[in-house]
Amino acid sequence: MSQKALSEYLVDNITNVTFANGVFRVTLSQVGKGDEAHPVVRLFIPANQFSPILNGLTRAGRNIATQLQEREGGVEVREASDDGEVETS
Repeated sequence: MSQKALSEYLVDNITNVTFANGVFRVTLSQVGKGDEAHPVVRLFIPANQFSPILNGLTRAGRNIATQLQEREGGVEVREASDDGEVETS
C-alpha cells in the first residue's frame, strides 16, 4: 500500500470562519509583504467535530509548553483558586 504525501502549509493566521450546512469553513492565511494576508488553505470541519478539534489543539499546545518548560528546568505550576484567581507557584 503506497502512502500519499500530505500537503503542508505554513500559516500565520485565521482570516475567516464561516458556518453553513453543518460545516465550519476555516480559512488560513500567510502574511506576505506589506503585512498583507494571502489565503493558502481552507479547512472544512463538520460541526460535531469542531469542539473536539479545538480542544485537541489546546491540549496539544499545553502539553508542548509543559515539555518545553520541563526541558528548561523551570516548571511553573498554575492553579485556580475558588474565586477564579490564578495563582502561580
